[in-house]
Amino acid sequence: MLGHLESIRLREEADLLKPGLTDVQKQEISWKAQQERAKRVGDTARMMPVGSDVRLYFMNMKEAEELKADQMRKRYKLNFMGEEERAREEATLARHAKYDAAKEIFRADNPLSHEDAVWKHPKTQHTLVNVGRAYMGGTKPMYIFEDKEAPIIRDGKIVGYKQYLFKEAINCLGFHKASGALVTEAAASLQDMLCGSYSIPAFAAVQADGKVLGSFQERLDLMQEDRRVGLFKWQADPQNSGITIPPDMKKEILREHTLDWLLCNFDTKGENFLHRPDGHISSFDKEASFGKIKDEEAAHMSTTYKPHSNDTLYNTIFTEYAEGRIDLDLSANREQIEIVMNMSDEKYMGLFSNMLDEKYGKTGKKRQEMEDLIRGRKQNLLAEYKRFYSELIERRSNALGREATDDPNYSYVHERLDQLGQAQQAPGAAS
Repeated sequence: MLGHLESIRLREEADLLKPGLTDVQKQEISWKAQQERAKRVGDTARMMPVGSDVRLYFMNMKEAEELKADQMRKRYKLNFMGEEERAREEATLARHAKYDAAKEIFRADNPLSHEDAVWKHPKTQHTLVNVGRAYMGGTKPMYIFEDKEAPIIRDGKIVGYKQYLFKEAINCLGFHKASGALVTEAAASLQDMLCGSYSIPAFAAVQADGKVLGSFQERLDLMQEDRRVGLFKWQADPQNSGITIPPDMKKEILREHTLDWLLCNFDTKGENFLHRPDGHISSFDKEASFGKIKDEEAAHMSTTYKPHSNDTLYNTIFTEYAEGRIDLDLSANREQIEIVMNMSDEKYMGLFSNMLDEKYGKTGKKRQEMEDLIRGRKQNLLAEYKRFYSELIERRSNALGREATDDPNYSYVHERLDQLGQAQQAPGAAS
């Protein structure tokens, strides 16, 4: 292996000495050489006996080389971003670098964060096998697990296996934190109820002794890159991105807004949406849910509340609507509102019991306070949407110089939502 690594180094040095190269071309050469180094170490690791110390040693070396290659790839991609998009990404990379430095000190070993580690799927009982680290952004380490009992077959041939993403139960600094994995599991259950086939199945990995190791989330296929709607790029500069969000996608963003509002999740950026091969979208990464639920500004929908470093996609899209620059069908999430209104408080709160048990215990003042806040978001959902949508229509009407009653969404907000509320209050309606 050492001979191969030396050969890669010498070839990289020779390529960098070629005349006329730009700095960007040099970046690409070094990045690809680093990728090759990581692959070579990985090939060596997989030649070693499964479960041996030497295999684990080389697997750890492989991951270190892959991390270096991923950082170089991200820096290389900055060269092809617009000014606004690049500024956001550079800030993100700088922030993540600080977190990575802290995790080097505080992160403890996780038994599932090694290639070859296994875990049983709680529903299918299939064995999931760690096949390597995933490099998809975020501040916490993620690994790809494959279900070898669920092959993907095309033209009569096995082309892969169903995959899951495992995220460690730690905070951004590397300290153990179980609540993120448990809220991921709860959020997945709520997303399934609200979004149906556009949800992303997820579950927490909990040891027999009760320790939460992390969360598993089913990995979805993506629309091919040249056909995806770049919500990250659009959000960075909506007026000048050159991207138009299709009407059906706008409706799905409103659908996901209901989910994130209920979860008190203000960390859903444009890059936290997956554009699926069938054209639909799904939102992911709900670990920040309920983290800001006690903030006064978090109690009411707005276009300005921004508790995290990056703004939410929802703030951007609702602002663009209020300023008259895009159209929205505000009735798009009526189905989700009705689902929540027709769900009993008991069933709803049951989704979050494991998370609340872990963080606050089964009883006590803090537990009761959190339950009241979570339940309150459900019970006030309709009233909050009516208030917020009314404000948006008023702002939009002022921006466009017309009467609010002329807005296509006016009758929905001021008549149909009222009817929905009256039906909910009628005798026999679900509590």
